[in-house]
Amino acid sequence: MNSSLLKEIKLTSFLVALVLFPVLLTFLFQDHATINTPISPDSLEQLSKEFREGGVQQFLDAKHQLKRKVGHNLHNDKDKASQLAAMNLAVYLFPELLEDTHLEKDFAQQHFQPLQTKIESAPGTEQARQNFEELRNVVWTYENPKQDEQGLSDYARQMLKIYGALSWK
Repeated sequence: MNSSLLKEIKLTSFLVALVLFPVLLTFLFQDHATINTPISPDSLEQLSKEFREGGVQQFLDAKHQLKRKVGHNLHNDKDKASQLAAMNLAVYLFPELLEDTHLEKDFAQQHFQPLQTKIESAPGTEQARQNFEELRNVVWTYENPKQDEQGLSDYARQMLKIYGALSWK
């Protein structure tokens, strides 16, 4: 082999390594980077978008990823806003992630979670629509026990929007 061909091979190998190294790092650490992404009220909108664009299975996959992020952010003392958003999301979607001392955990596990599971397991059915109506009533009563028309929190409204769409699929 002549030296110019050898130099060309070395240069090509170097350039390929430069391209593949970041791709490999991204692949290896994508879960860690995703989990460390801060939680915000927009996280529910993203979950809704996953359902609209990809259907039930994509929604369930995105919900699983969001659950991991919420679990991580619940214990993130460095970012209080993300921690608060994670706690609010956990109340409406992942109550099992809340501390046992959290007052809303039992209520959410007994009332929100079973209805959500039923809707997810049979989306677009008459039973799903009935479960959604019950979920909506429970959330309204929970958020507004005096019935004084103060309305729902953004988290509750977004969660109901998602499960309403699932129930009508």
